[in-house]
Amino acid sequence: MTGDSSGGKDTEFMLEQVRMRMKMLQVIHLAMVTGMMIFGAFILFFVRRRLSFELSFQNPLILAAVLLPIGSVIVSFMLKKPALGAPVTPPGVHDILNKYQVYFLIRASIIEGGALFAGVATLVTFNIVPAVMFFAGTVALAFRRPSQQELVSFSSMVNK
Repeated sequence: MTGDSSGGKDTEFMLEQVRMRMKMLQVIHLAMVTGMMIFGAFILFFVRRRLSFELSFQNPLILAAVLLPIGSVIVSFMLKKPALGAPVTPPGVHDILNKYQVYFLIRASIIEGGALFAGVATLVTFNIVPAVMFFAGTVALAFRRPSQQELVSFSSMVNK
């Protein structure tokens, strides 16, 4: 009897650890998205009177501000395999959670970096094209929220 109740308590403890880690990652994600939205509001407030629409890509900063957010979202989707690293034998729950946390933070930082570059390009050029890419990057970051389904998918890849 004590062996069964001890095993159940261990399972409950591990599930609670997973829930706490996922909540922590969701709070970090919310902070990143909120920070991006506040920065976007600052950009719109600061450049609202001087904003222009010029679709010419002769300015290399505008071209980079369009390509970098798109490239960062693509890279974040392709990041799963290199993030796994060397297989841990046998992988424990804490190892998988640690790898998933690092994977999520790197993926979100890549998306955020591309979008922030577009935001700064908007401040420098006063063009609306980088602003659109900034908000597209912010939306992409908002939709890349950590979830338990993604954790399960990630753990199945780690276990291979």
